[in-house]
Amino acid sequence: DKYFGVCTLMVTMPGLPMFGHGQLEGFEEKYGMEYTRAYKDEQVDEGLMNGHRHLIFPLMHKRYLFAQVENFLFYDVWNNGTVNENIFAYSNLVGDEGTIVFYNNKYEQAQGWIKQSCEYAVKTGSGEDDKIMMTRSLGEGLNLSYGFNHYVVLREHKSGLWYLRKSDELLNNGMFVMLNGFESQVYTDVRQVEDTAEGKYAKLYELLKGKGCEDLEIAWQEYHYKELYAALSKFISPEFTEGIHELFAEKENEFAKTEKKLTAKALLKSITKHAMEYYKVEDEFLAAEEKLEADTKKKKTKTVTAKKRFDDFSKKVEYLADLFASELKSKKKTVSAEKKIFEFLKENELSAEMLICSASITHKFAMKWGLNRKFTEIIRSNAYSSSAKISVWEMRETLAKILVLKELEKLSLTKPKGDALEITSLLVDSKAQGLLSGANEFDGIKWFNKEKIEKSLELTLAILSMSNQNAKDIQKVISIVVDSIASSDYKCEKLLESLKPKTAKKAAKKTSAKATATKTKAETKKASATKATATKTKAETKKASAKATATKTKVETKKASAKATATKAKAEPKKASAKATTTKTKAEPKKTSAKATATKTKAEPKKTSATKATATKTKAEPKKTSATKATATKTKAETKKVSAKATATKTKAEPKKASAKATATKGKTKK
Repeated sequence: DKYFGVCTLMVTMPGLPMFGHGQLEGFEEKYGMEYTRAYKDEQVDEGLMNGHRHLIFPLMHKRYLFAQVENFLFYDVWNNGTVNENIFAYSNLVGDEGTIVFYNNKYEQAQGWIKQSCEYAVKTGSGEDDKIMMTRSLGEGLNLSYGFNHYVVLREHKSGLWYLRKSDELLNNGMFVMLNGFESQVYTDVRQVEDTAEGKYAKLYELLKGKGCEDLEIAWQEYHYKELYAALSKFISPEFTEGIHELFAEKENEFAKTEKKLTAKALLKSITKHAMEYYKVEDEFLAAEEKLEADTKKKKTKTVTAKKRFDDFSKKVEYLADLFASELKSKKKTVSAEKKIFEFLKENELSAEMLICSASITHKFAMKWGLNRKFTEIIRSNAYSSSAKISVWEMRETLAKILVLKELEKLSLTKPKGDALEITSLLVDSKAQGLLSGANEFDGIKWFNKEKIEKSLELTLAILSMSNQNAKDIQKVISIVVDSIASSDYKCEKLLESLKPKTAKKAAKKTSAKATATKTKAETKKASATKATATKTKAETKKASAKATATKTKVETKKASAKATATKAKAEPKKASAKATTTKTKAEPKKTSAKATATKTKAEPKKTSATKATATKTKAEPKKTSATKATATKTKAETKKVSAKATATKTKAEPKKASAKATATKGKTKK
C-alpha cells in the first residue's frame, strides 16, 4: 500500500514522473548503462503489474490534470485544532475539471478537514524580495460558486464510486477526509453542476446521504422510474425470459417426453395480466415525457391501446418462435431470409431473449428510461445466463442497438431503394451512427466499421421480419445496402451517394448549377451596377469640373475685358489731349505724335500681358482627366477669341487715330 501511495503522489504532482528499470515488473536486479543483458532470470510479478494497471496507469493517461502549477494548491489537514503532518493533500484545476488528492503516509488511521491552502509566494517584480505570500480556499481552487442549487460531482479513482456534495458546504466548511494507513484517495472529474427542473441532484443528494454510487445517472433512473421498473419486472420477469430460452433451445430438455412442451401461446397467456398493468403505467410515463417536450413542439406519439400493443407483441413472439422451430426441423440447404435469421439466433447468445424483451415496450423513450440496462439485469438474473460468454456491457450495447433500430418499423417496404437509403441514413448519418456503424471521422472523411454495420443489418433483418412478417421482401432491401457497402470503400458519404436515386442526383446537380448561375448573374448585375454608378459618378465629376472651369474662365474673360476697356478709356483721353496740344502748339506736331505712339505702345504690352497671364493660368490647370484637358483646350480657344476681339477693337480704334492725325495735318496746312 505504501508503494502504491508514493507512486500515486509521483504521478499526480507537477513534474516528470520517472520509473526505474524493472520497477513495474518487480525485478530485484538493478541495471546500469553498461549492462548488455540481465544476469538473473526473474519472472514478472503479475500482482504488482495488475496494481499498476488498475491504480497508476489510468492516472498517467490524465497527466494533463496534474502537470500544471497555475492552480496547484497544497492544504493542511486540520483535526481538533492541530495539523496532521502525515497527510498529503492538494488540488489542481485544468479548465472546468478539477482533482483532489489525499495520501496518509503513516500506518495509523488519520482524518481531518481541508479548507484553506498553505501560503505560496507570488512575484510582484524582478527583484529577489519582490514577492507576496498568498493563500486560497478549496472553493477558489476548484472555481466553485455559491448557490442553493449548485452541487459538486466527484469520482473516486480507486473504488470508481461517484459522490455528490453541496457547493455551499465545501465553500463554508471545506472537505472532510478519513484515511486508513498508507491509503490514498484520488478524486477526478470534479466539477460543479446546476440542478435540473426536475430536481435531479437535490433528490440524489437526499438519497445518497454522502455515500458513493456506481453511477449517478443510474441512481437517478432507479429513483425516478421505480414504478415503471416495478411493473416491467412483473411483465418481463425472470420466469418469462427462462421460458423464451426454452422456446429457442436447439435441443429438447430431458423432461420433454414426460412433460408437455412449452408453446409461445401458453407462455404469453401467463403474462397477459401483468402486460396490461405495465402498459397502463407506461402510458402515464409517456404522457409525462410528452408534457416535458411540449415546449419543443415535437411530434407526439400516437396513443395505442394496451390490448393492441400486447396483440402486436404476441404476434412478434409467435412469428420468431415458429420461424426458429421450422428452420430447426428443415433440411433445406438453400440460404433464405428465414435461414439467415435462424443462423443469427443460433450464433449469438441470448439474442432471442434480447429481441423479444425489446419488442415488448414502446421504443421512443426506452433509452432515456434505461431499459437496455434493466433488460440486461432481468436476463442475467437467470441461472442459464451465467454460462453465457457475452459480457454485461456487450448485452447493454446490443439492446441499445435494437431499441434504436426499432425506429425502422415504420418503413412501408414498397420502395426497396428508398427504404435502403433510409436504413443506411440511420446507420451512418444519425445521432446513433457511432453505436450502429462505428462511424468516425479521420482526415476530413467519415468512415464506418464493416463488422459493426453488418451486425446492425443482421439485427435489422430480424426486427423488421418480426414486425412485418415478410422476411423475403426485407432481405431484398438489406441486399441493396450490402451491395452498396461492398463498393463504398468504407466511406459513409460514398455509401449514401450510391443509394440516392439518379433523379435526385441530377436535381441536386441542376439545383447546384442553377444556384451557381444565379449567383454569377447576381454578381454580374452587381458589378455592372457598380460600374454604371462609377461611370455616372465620373461623368458627373467631369461635368461639375467643366462647369467650374467654364465659370472660372467666364469670370477671367470678364475681368480681362474690363481691364482692356479700362486701358482703352485711359488711352482715349491721352489721344484727345494730344490732339488739343497739336492744335494749340503747331510747332510741336511731331513730338505729340511720338507721345501718342508711345502711349499706344505702352497700352498694347499691358493687353498682351493680361491675355498671356490668362492663357498661362488656364494652361496650368490640373490635367487629371481627359475631360479637364478638353476643358483647358476649350478655355484656350475662348481666350484666343477674346484676344482676337480685343485686337479687332484695337484695329477699329487705329483708323480713328489716323483720321484725327490727318485732320490735324490738314489744319496745319491751311494755316
